[in-house]
Amino acid sequence: METTYFRTGGSIILVYSIEAINITTDQSSILALRAHITHGPHSLLANNWTASTSVYNWVGITCDSLNLTSMTLTGTIPLHIGNLSLPVQLRLRNNGFHDSLPVDIVHL
Repeated sequence: METTYFRTGGSIILVYSIEAINITTDQSSILALRAHITHGPHSLLANNWTASTSVYNWVGITCDSLNLTSMTLTGTIPLHIGNLSLPVQLRLRNNGFHDSLPVDIVHL
């Protein structure tokens, strides 16, 4: 994200420029998450989270969030999740994810 400041008269205007959404990066990041899920509705994710369907049509995915709340998922969160380019609200509560959160998650 790039931040630009403009001074007009006595005011300062702050403008944020958000990087373009990259569907390929988002798809590979979410597929990496699927590969780290060890328990859950595998048939749902396996049949819905595929390269043949747009990532933004996948269950739990919208253009601004990854919402997997209460899907009874177990596993770890891969480093790749920090590569998501969409402005993300990451909602993973009521699941069984374990291990440390990747440091790259701060990029979301």
